[in-house]
Amino acid sequence: MKRKQLTFEQRYAIERMLKDKHSKKSIISTPELVESTFYRELKRNGKKRVYTTKHA
Repeated sequence: MKRKQLTFEQRYAIERMLKDKHSKKSIISTPELVESTFYRELKRNGKKRVYTTKHA
């Protein structure tokens, strides 16, 4: 699958799922989300171990 940026809606969904204490594996299993993209997104936009859509 070709790399692409996440949309605002995808980033917001990730933020909500993390706040609702979903496991990372269950978040990755959502359609159109590649594991490497997910972890890269957390690394780049997670401040102080908290992911927020504002930082993305």
